[in-house]
Amino acid sequence: MNGKEGSLTRRHGGGRRSEAPRLGVLLALASAACAGEAGEPAERAEPGSTRDVVACEVARVPLTIEDGTHPYVEPEALLRLGEGLLVAGTPTYTWADGPGGATTRVTTDAHVAARFGLDGAATLVEKPIPGAIGSVRPVALGGERWGLLFDEVVADSLPGRAIPLGLWYGEHDGERWARLERLPEPPEGRPVISGSTELVRAGDDLVWIVPARVGLDSAHQAVEYTRSAGRWRQRVISGAAIEVAALAFDPSSGLWWAQFSEDPDLPGWQQSLRLYRRVGGWELVRRVAVLPEGDKVRDPRVTPTTGGVSVSWRVEGAEDLGAYAVLDIGSDGGGRRLTLDSSVSQIMALRAGDGGPEWLVVHQDESGPSPELRLLEPGRVSVPERRLTTVSPYLGFLAAASHAPSEVLVVGPQYSADPTNQFLRSLILRLSTSCT
Repeated sequence: MNGKEGSLTRRHGGGRRSEAPRLGVLLALASAACAGEAGEPAERAEPGSTRDVVACEVARVPLTIEDGTHPYVEPEALLRLGEGLLVAGTPTYTWADGPGGATTRVTTDAHVAARFGLDGAATLVEKPIPGAIGSVRPVALGGERWGLLFDEVVADSLPGRAIPLGLWYGEHDGERWARLERLPEPPEGRPVISGSTELVRAGDDLVWIVPARVGLDSAHQAVEYTRSAGRWRQRVISGAAIEVAALAFDPSSGLWWAQFSEDPDLPGWQQSLRLYRRVGGWELVRRVAVLPEGDKVRDPRVTPTTGGVSVSWRVEGAEDLGAYAVLDIGSDGGGRRLTLDSSVSQIMALRAGDGGPEWLVVHQDESGPSPELRLLEPGRVSVPERRLTTVSPYLGFLAAASHAPSEVLVVGPQYSADPTNQFLRSLILRLSTSCT
C-alpha cells in the first residue's frame, strides 16, 4: 500500500490533503453515513423545514467495469468527453465479488481515470507511467482526446507531503496514451500540484500555474507553464507565498487567475484572494476578499459567464466556515458579492445552461444528522436562491458538472462497512430540479 491509501481529504481546486487513515478504518466508520445502494430514493424533506427545496433523484448507480468489478477513482476532476464523461484522480481501487459474498480488492493505484456513461458502465485508464502519481490535472482536447498533467512522486510518501520526482504531461486519444512528455522543473523549489490551478485550454495553447515550495514550509513562487506549438515553457510570475490558485479562459476576455496568499500591499501580513487578468503580463483586477489572520481560502474557482467572470471560494477559519462568490467581474473590477452558505465542507462552481454561474455545496450543519447537497444560483439580492436540496449519500470529496438545464451530475465515494462485503467505489448521482 502507498501512503495515500484511503485518502478522501483531497481539496479540489487547490487545497491540502491531510494524512489519511487506513482504508479499513474508513470503511468501519462509514456504515451509517453511506447506505445508499443503487436505485434507493433520495430522502424527502418535510415541508417548511430547512430542506424544503427537494431534488428529484434521476439515477444513482455505481461505476461498473464490463467484468462486473467496481472501481473507485478519487474525483479530482470531472470532464465531459465526447459522448461520455471522465473522472480523474488518485488514489484508485478496483473491487471484485468473491465466494460467499465477500468483496476483495483487485488493484490499488493501477489506474488514473475512468471513462463512463450515465448508466455507470466504465472503462478504466491505466497510469501512463509505472511510478507513483501524486495529483492530476486533466483537460479535454476535443472529441475523445484529453490531456493529463501530473506529478510523479516517491512511493509510500505521506499525503500532503509527497516528495515529487518530476512533472509529466500525457495525451490520451480515447484508446491509448499517444503522447508522454516531461515538463521542465521550476527554476527553484518543488512544485505543489495540490495547490495548483486547473490545466486550461486557451485557444491552441495549454496553461497551468503551480506554486513552487522553497524549503519545507512555504510556497514561495508561482510558476506559469504554457504549452505552445508542442513545447512547454515556464516563467516565475509571483514571489508571494501562494497557497491555492484557480485559472480560467474566456474567448472574449482571455485568461483570468485568482490566487490566495499574503498580500504585500496590505498592512500586518494580511492575506487576500486576488483576481488577475493576463494582458501581456498579469494585471491585478481586484481584491476579491481580505481575510483575517488564520483564515484560509479553499476551493477557489474562476468561472467565465455572460456577465464577466465569477469568483467563488470557501473559508476555513475559527469563526467562518462559509462559502462566497463575487459575480460579474469585468476587466475594470466591480462585481456583486454573495454569501452562498454559512457552513460548508466543499463548494463546486458550475456553469448553468443559460451561461450563468451556479454552485453545488456540501452543507454541513453541526446540528444536522448528515450533510446535504445544495444547488445554488444567484438571487436578486445578496443571498442566493436554492434550486435543490438532498441528503448526501457520500462521505468524502466530490466532483460535479451541470448535465442539463435542470440536472446536475455528481460523482463521489460510496462505502460499504459490512465486514463480509467491504468496498469503496465511485457512485454517480443524477439530480434534477424538476420534480414533475
